[in-house]
Amino acid sequence: MTQVIGSEAVVKVCDALESQTKQALEEMKISHDQFSAVAIALEGENDAAKVQELRKALQSVLTHESELNCHIEALSAFRNRYSCTTEKTDFKGLLQQLFEESRRSVPSSTSTCADLKSFDRMVWNVHHQGQAMEGEEDEELLVDPTQGHVFKNPKCPLSGRDIEELDDPVEDQQGFIYEKELIERMITRSRTNEVNCPQIGTTHTIKLKDLKPAYGLKARVERENKRRRIAETQGLGGSGNEVKVDLCL
Repeated sequence: MTQVIGSEAVVKVCDALESQTKQALEEMKISHDQFSAVAIALEGENDAAKVQELRKALQSVLTHESELNCHIEALSAFRNRYSCTTEKTDFKGLLQQLFEESRRSVPSSTSTCADLKSFDRMVWNVHHQGQAMEGEEDEELLVDPTQGHVFKNPKCPLSGRDIEELDDPVEDQQGFIYEKELIERMITRSRTNEVNCPQIGTTHTIKLKDLKPAYGLKARVERENKRRRIAETQGLGGSGNEVKVDLCL
């Protein structure tokens, strides 16, 4: 006798697997700051060989992250498409098909290259702060001159808060920054798992796999706050409040 698996049961399984995959992805992303911090220290000691070893290790991590993002999107698509049937369902085959579709839609090199470029900028700025890296264009709209990061929107278009005040900022493939919880909720509620960028004047679309932690923003805010604390310790500061940086030039 054919066993019919209800949609509710499938949704629960997909939700559980998606949650586990997202947790694994978040744990991997935590390592990004550690890679950058160690690389900056090694570059300061002119240990180029070890910096390159770290870069290769980071590239491997980013490749795995891209795969996990594709799995998340495949699970989400499967959950939305599945309906009860008495026909035999090849769950593994369908998930693999959706995974391949997701992987083909946006090459893994897209986000990987962006993260590696951010890593390279941080390393470059150790000895060349304020100078453009070889091959960089002057097209970017709003740049943090101390780290080379692009901040295209001064406020999150979903919450209206200044981006340096966001609890958990993430950026999309075009460099626009949002509150993580709000933009992820917006995407997951879409039947297509894809939404138009909520920033006025933009035309690109966003998927979950296009989002990544806004490490450049976090690093700059922390750096400016650290400078303020050091200045205050030396008797050069003022009130002791955290500094609010002007992120959009």
